[in-house]
Amino acid sequence: MLPLKVIHKIRFYDRRGSNVGVSVLKNAKWEELVSLFSLSESGLLCESIPITSKESFYFEREFDMRFDFSQFEYFLDCDQAD
Repeated sequence: MLPLKVIHKIRFYDRRGSNVGVSVLKNAKWEELVSLFSLSESGLLCESIPITSKESFYFEREFDMRFDFSQFEYFLDCDQAD
């Protein structure tokens, strides 16, 4: 069986719950994400995972992202690649 290919994305919403945008994480390392969120490997396939200030340092460092937790909520999602 071939490994499942996924696209990792960060979706962000305003405090009213409206979808504001999405950032695709190019070259995200599966193992690092599993470790960062202390999940089983299958957890990243089926969950929308909230990102807190505790995890944001990884995305700031690896993907040069900035977070504003006073205005937005952030979630890590995985979509199956075509």
